[in-house]
Amino acid sequence: MVKSELVQKLTTRSPHLYQCDLERVVNVVLDKIVSALKSGDRVELRGFGAFTTKERTAHTGRTPHTRTAVTVALAILMFFISIGHQLLNALHIPMASFQLAGSLMLLIFRLQMTLEKVSETVPMNETRHSFLQRAISPLATTCIAGSGWIMTVIMLTDNVERSFAEIRQTVLVLCICFSILLAALSLVGSISRFLGRRGIEVISRVFGLILTSIAVTNIIIAIMISFGLN
Repeated sequence: MVKSELVQKLTTRSPHLYQCDLERVVNVVLDKIVSALKSGDRVELRGFGAFTTKERTAHTGRTPHTRTAVTVALAILMFFISIGHQLLNALHIPMASFQLAGSLMLLIFRLQMTLEKVSETVPMNETRHSFLQRAISPLATTCIAGSGWIMTVIMLTDNVERSFAEIRQTVLVLCICFSILLAALSLVGSISRFLGRRGIEVISRVFGLILTSIAVTNIIIAIMISFGLN
């Protein structure tokens, strides 16, 4: 149960009270519990439970949906490598239009990555989702196999402009990249502690700026191809 659900249940059981007042009470109680625990005190609520803090030795955490997310993302990209061009042809979508749309999506996502701060909180609604659901979205379908990846693999495996050897090389490089990604995600706890929040923000902004520049370049190229300016 998350805090919003607790407030909602209290509102249902106490219809004579305003929800905003109940939410304020819940916030005060939780803040007092957190403050006491930070001070090293023990909090006991008779008939409910007791809260204490305990120091444990550091260990490397494992994200149970990491392997699933990487597998799903790789399967998505292999799908577009296999029939991506046939799908575009069936929908009568020119490659330049697809490149422009994919670049715009990449630009929006990477601008957000560049400008936003790294958040340490998890959205409340994510606690209602299973590990598999969180592995597929947003990790696999947005962060890993997003519009930029899909656009890249389709452009690099165009059987009209690319030879079979080049397509095979692209698939091999893709598999290597995903192996490195899986290893990095498996060590994400150690990497996060080593870099710290500020370090992660700096790296996110730098790579976000690089990917934004790539997106802008692809947008310009797509416009030039569409209007025959090349």
